[in-house]
Amino acid sequence: MEQISYTLKHYIYNKNTPNQSELIALYPHKIEVKGMLFFIHGHQINDRIGAWEILRFVSPIIKEGYCILIPSMLGFGKTTGKKDMYGPETIQRLYDTLTQWLKENDNKKLIGVIGSSRCFSRGSYDDKIS
Repeated sequence: MEQISYTLKHYIYNKNTPNQSELIALYPHKIEVKGMLFFIHGHQINDRIGAWEILRFVSPIIKEGYCILIPSMLGFGKTTGKKDMYGPETIQRLYDTLTQWLKENDNKKLIGVIGSSRCFSRGSYDDKIS
């Protein structure tokens, strides 16, 4: 298997507050960046490591020249707050985290949102996002 070369940056926003958020950004090396993808992890039962779970799945996307932004859902990883998987508080926290990252990085190439969850094993992807 080909080794993928990338830079990993770890962001903690609102550190040590009830609104602490976590985001991992992966930047490919030695190739032109085509855009950014916001990748949302699915439900985790045991370790609840949040964004860190996704690292093993995104190598092919990075290889194609895309940066990957991976937030931890509320109650997972290094976030604070009560877990409400895809509930209103989580959606607001994801929005706030992405908005803050975009302001700090002034990057206008965000082109999509991708999710990973057990719910995608039934039905089509389009059914889940419409």
